[in-house]
Amino acid sequence: MEQAVLSIQSFVSLGHVGNRAAVWALQALELEVWPVPTVWYAHHPGYGPPAGSRFDAAWLERVLEGLCATAPLERCGAVLSGYLGSAAQGPVLLRAIARLRRLRPGLPWLCDPVLGDEETGLFVPRDLAEYMRETLVPAADIVTPNRFELAWLTGLDPGDPGAARRAAARLRARGPRTVLATGVPAAGGRIGVLLETEGGGFWIETPRLPCRAHGTGDLLAALYLGFRVRGADAKAALERAVSILFTAVEETVRADAGELRLGGCHRIVVEARPRFRAVALE
Repeated sequence: MEQAVLSIQSFVSLGHVGNRAAVWALQALELEVWPVPTVWYAHHPGYGPPAGSRFDAAWLERVLEGLCATAPLERCGAVLSGYLGSAAQGPVLLRAIARLRRLRPGLPWLCDPVLGDEETGLFVPRDLAEYMRETLVPAADIVTPNRFELAWLTGLDPGDPGAARRAAARLRARGPRTVLATGVPAAGGRIGVLLETEGGGFWIETPRLPCRAHGTGDLLAALYLGFRVRGADAKAALERAVSILFTAVEETVRADAGELRLGGCHRIVVEARPRFRAVALE
């Protein structure tokens, strides 16, 4: 039975962030995607104040209720959430997941806590950031913070792999079974991803490329979840997701592009073997 992923996050007309990145990744993995936008902007904030609409909670609830009333929910294999337009959307998200889990107990939910980054700091309203920290992150199964978000959520600076492990442990103690932390500085100017699960920890690192495109975290979260839905274990999903992301970034840098170059890159998802291997942590 073909599985589907419900993806609730931003949509932009220009660039590959939020659902623009997630839909590409999940469809490349031959999964059906049910995208629901929390906002619809002309572009991501990297270009300046975005033009478009931030959907209110009532609109989002109507869309999700209509989807749940119509879609073949027995095929839903996971929920992916990312950028929210307001704190008021949070309870709507939780109600939709609760409805799905009544039909599909144990349905996994990956929450990408999109709050900010090292360059800009917090770029969502303070009440949304606090709701994410206090309510959504503890309720999720998998969370995928970048370095800034992991620090904001835990109060610890994940400035190296050891510090990132301590921060991930603190976050896992609050509820989520899995923490996938991105953008962790590694030795020799490299950059790493830390994965902490109930079954142990894994570390994987790559060269740091001079990429100015946004959406790498959104793409990695969708790839990791997609591989897990398709049956890969945590280590294999991590290796495949990081390797595909690196190849996409490599092609973006080679083209000197300001946005991720994903068009025509489906082959790197279905054909490529892992270029980087994860190391199990004691």
